[in-house]
Amino acid sequence: MKNEFKTQQAYQCAFGSFANALRYLGNHVNEYDVFHISEAVRMVYALSLQPFNQSLAVQDEDIREIVRHNNIYIGMRLNEVFLKLEQEMCVDFHLNTPVHFDLSQIKEIIRSGFPIVCAVSSHLLKYHSVYQGLNTFRHFITVFDLNEQHAFISDCYIPSYPVSIFQGTIDLKEFIDILEDEKTTIYVFDKKKIIELMKIDNLKRLVNSLEMYTGESVNKNIGSSGMDIAFLLAEDLKKMARNSVSVEPNFFTNLKFQLDHMGVISGKKILLSNLLDIAPIFESNNSEYRIRLSEFEKIIKVWNSISLQLTKLSLKYEHYRLENIAKLIENISIQEKNYMQWNLELLARADGKVR
Repeated sequence: MKNEFKTQQAYQCAFGSFANALRYLGNHVNEYDVFHISEAVRMVYALSLQPFNQSLAVQDEDIREIVRHNNIYIGMRLNEVFLKLEQEMCVDFHLNTPVHFDLSQIKEIIRSGFPIVCAVSSHLLKYHSVYQGLNTFRHFITVFDLNEQHAFISDCYIPSYPVSIFQGTIDLKEFIDILEDEKTTIYVFDKKKIIELMKIDNLKRLVNSLEMYTGESVNKNIGSSGMDIAFLLAEDLKKMARNSVSVEPNFFTNLKFQLDHMGVISGKKILLSNLLDIAPIFESNNSEYRIRLSEFEKIIKVWNSISLQLTKLSLKYEHYRLENIAKLIENISIQEKNYMQWNLELLARADGKVR
């Protein structure tokens, strides 16, 4: 398998790892298909504000309450995304517990032709310095072969600047250390589930995501829309700015990292890649499509500028700048919601043609 597996660079580690593995198994699948399957659009703006709680210079209960609710919310949303991937694609058990794992069973699965996806603590990955210099976070890799000395792994999204990939070997002992870590989760594909999943049309998945993005979904069980979360994030940042407290630079560094790599900007890039791929369906009958698509590209550039402003705040914190960022998030989110609603209307009109 090690000579046949292809690592395609992704916009986000989890969706890219699943997509690369599914492509190896012979499925025509893109990263955005996995993104839609996971319903990750519901948490595309869900940024953890925990570092703020750690860096407060005074005891401010209002802010601490914001952070407490925020972190409970983030944990729930992330677990929902990964559970959704497991339910839709994987066998219904994990091979490891905090005290035990079965390496022989893992070898048997991989040698039968099935790569496995692992969610690991980033600090355990030694092949790139970026994992040693950041706060530990959950990171996804694919393991596609094993021998007596090495594990062959694929990392489709190393959050360096610029983003890079890794396909190569790590010592088997290092891999065993990863497996023994209590926070490691192993995802094993279920062939029957994959076959059924691949029957679903991409356009149907895209519509479902856009409905959850804008709040147009009739499913009352999905919680807040992605755009609702954007406005809540802006409101929380404004509240923080209006409280005269000192904020450590690492808060903004961490927030920027999440913005760049953990779902906000990466999620938009994934959606953009899907909208670009379906452009030929609409361009012949809708000259406006390409023009409107460029609007979304501009929206992503605004989010990149917000990320840059967070870098400046990490160098010199000023309350009014944080409030300006919050207002910018509100304004750009309104534009974004309008754009996504336009896409939904377009897809609805073209329903008979593209399905």
